Formats: sequence, structure tokens, C-alpha cells
Amino acid sequence: MKIFYKAFMFIAILSMIACEKELQVADDNNIDVTQPELKRGAEAINLPASLRNTSNEYANDCNTYIALYNEILNYSENFKPTGLVAELSDPASTDEKKYEWNEGNTTFRMEYKKSPTHRVWQLGRVRIDGTEQKFLQVEKQNDGHGGALFVYEDVNANMLKESYTWNISNPNEQFYSVRKGGVTYVQYDIYIRSNNTGSARYFQNTDLLFELSWNENGSGSWRRFNGYGSSEDGIWTDLGKTVESPYTDYASLIPYLPPYFTSSSHVLAEKANDYIFSMNYIHKYTNLFLPPADAQRVAYKTSAQEYEVNYKWMQRDTVIHYTYKESQINKFWQVEIETFKSGRVKYFEAQETWDGLTGSLYVYDVIDNKFFNQLKERYTWAHDLYEKNYFVTELFNNYSGKVSKYEITINSDFSGKVNNFIDESLLESVMWNLSGSVNYETYYNGVKETGSF
Repeated sequence: MKIFYKAFMFIAILSMIACEKELQVADDNNIDVTQPELKRGAEAINLPASLRNTSNEYANDCNTYIALYNEILNYSENFKPTGLVAELSDPASTDEKKYEWNEGNTTFRMEYKKSPTHRVWQLGRVRIDGTEQKFLQVEKQNDGHGGALFVYEDVNANMLKESYTWNISNPNEQFYSVRKGGVTYVQYDIYIRSNNTGSARYFQNTDLLFELSWNENGSGSWRRFNGYGSSEDGIWTDLGKTVESPYTDYASLIPYLPPYFTSSSHVLAEKANDYIFSMNYIHKYTNLFLPPADAQRVAYKTSAQEYEVNYKWMQRDTVIHYTYKESQINKFWQVEIETFKSGRVKYFEAQETWDGLTGSLYVYDVIDNKFFNQLKERYTWAHDLYEKNYFVTELFNNYSGKVSKYEITINSDFSGKVNNFIDESLLESVMWNLSGSVNYETYYNGVKETGSF
């Protein structure tokens, strides 16, 4: 059944056949009535690149079925006469034509009719008794917005074997359908939208068995039905891409300090430099948020607003559990470890908004089982529209219960301020500007002291 469940993917290439183009020869619209060409000749429909180039298990049949569906183009050649052609209709007529020709021992007869709204091509074989056995028929709207190709059984000319239909009259959503089989058939309905999203449904007769939809970025969701009212579903998220690590652009956001400040030997300047440098610790965790190539994908979840993917892999005697989520607001990562000693506990969590300007990283204690799932480090940052950058580093001592916090503010003119807290009590504040002025405040044992350097 898998081939049926996934065969819908080839329908993506129906984007190649909607508007038709004929060789220019005969009737009053310069249409070659002898050969309807079954391919797109107008605007292109672009699927997400990751759907066209993917190894994902729910989408990797797409290219295979593109080749399969392109065989429809061969039907166009059937309407092209070879050798000597006898015209059986009135040569002066442009609305009705009938031709006959021989190929080997077979005589073919093609009829063309044009109405105010449609054109119809019908191709048949002439039997020995002179009767005609229809095996191909094409119908197309004169405005180019829709059409159909019908293929009939060789033995029973009244039995439909395959059909292909399309309607592109709606500029925002184009519809394609393929049906294969006679009394018992399978059918694929496809909707391709102008915003590069789409959906497809797979039927056996009239029973819906499988449906899917994809987003502009190539991610998507699927649902399978068993015909008895229940279903299962899932998503794909990483077509043609690797799940990104957080802070990929973070290097450009690390606080910048004036040279005179970083080179100062004043004790508070050295402390402030250390506090700012502590924000760089975040880099040592970045690659830990990327699953390896051989990671096992174990679960999908999806809704209209978000999706989630889970991975699992072994690292020595430790099982790594990895979760990545996307919502309309932000991206979220979580890494958990599982050992015989620890069970399953948190290791890292991170989140950042889609613009990358706001985010955080949480690091949990995985060494001492007394402090499992308790924070060890936390990094937070925010950047506003006025180029004011705000960074916070928090270090948790779970033995003493104390928390060291460093708040860093960098303005667009590279002036700034660093505050040092212990358990939310301000101990030191250092402020500087580009003129070379540095002011400070200290609060030791409840006594405020101010100065400059």
C-alpha cells in the first residue's frame, strides 16, 4: 500500500501540464487541430525546492513520479499523423475535422470538433469491419483554463482506463486530478496555490485514504485513514535542510567594547570585561543542538500553527533525546540525556524568535543527581529596533543556592553599562561612553560608592 500512499507526490508535476500549446497550422485561432500538446505552456508553478530535491521518506518519491507522470506527454504524439493522411471532412471547415492514416497494419482515425467553449480531439482505431474503437480523447476549454485527457481500455472502448483533468481558472489555487483504473480505481486530487503551498488527497474509489499538505518552506503534514473512522498523522520538517542550531548569527551580536575600556587595568574594568566575556560561553553549546546524520527520527506532531520533530541517538552509554519545535512566534530546542544512573533529565533548552533578535539558552546540571533538572547557567539577549542590545548571563551555584547575574547593555553608539548582581542585589555598576569616560557605582555591605576612571 505504500506506493499508493506516497504516489500522490508525483502529482506535483501536474504543474507541468495545465496550459496547452499547439503547433500553429489550421483553424481561426492558429491551432493545429491534428495534435493537442499536453504540457504547460504558460506561467510556471514552482514547488518548494526542498520538495523537488529531498531524501525525506514522505516526499522522496516525488522525482520518481515526475518521470512516471511525464509519460502522459507521449499521448500527444498519438494525435500526430504519420505517412499519407486522408482528410475525410470538408477542407473548408475549421470547426470539424476528420483524418485517417495507416501505421503498419493499423488504421487510425482522428476527429476534431470545436464549440464556442471547448475543443475535442478523439483518436480511434478502425476495425476490420469498418467500425471505430476509441482509445484517446482530449477536451480543452478554449480559454486555456481547463481540460482533460481520457484513456480507454484496448478491449472495451467504453471502459475508462485513465483520466487526467486540470483547472487553472483560479489564479490563487490550481486544481489537478489523476484517476487510474476502471470500475475499481485510484484517484489523486491536488491543489497548488500561488503562495507556493499545496495539498493532495489520495482515494480508492470514493474512499479517502491519504491526504497531505506542504508549506512554502517545503515542510508539511500527512494523515492516513483506515476507512473505519480512525486515522494516524505526522509531519516532515527538514526537507532539503538541516535543523539549524540556535545562535547561528550570534557572533555578530556579541557585545563590542571601546579599546580604551578593554585595555584598562582598573579592577572594575577588568571585572566588566570578564562579565561581558561570560556571554561568549554560549558558543561552546551551539553544536550540541545539532542531531548527527545517523540520528533516529522518532516522532512528529503538527497543527495549523506549529510542528515538532524528535530525534534519538546513542553517545557512548548515553541516550540523547532531541526536540525541535517551530511556532508562528519562535523556534525551540531541547536536549535531554538518559543513562542508567540519571534516568531521563534535561541538559539544554533554547529558544529564539524568527528574526533572531530575542532568545535564551538554559543549561541544566547533569553531574550531581541531587540537582538534576535544575538550572546551572542561563543566557538571555534582546535587540530592539533602536539598536540597543541587552544581554544577561546567570550562573547558578546549586550547592550554595546563590545566583550570579551580569546584565550588559550596549547602545548603538557603543556606550553601555554592566551591572553585577548576587541574588538580585546590585553589587557593581560600570558605565562608559565613547569619549573615554567611565563611571562606576559599587554597593558593598550596604554602602554606595561612586567614582570614575
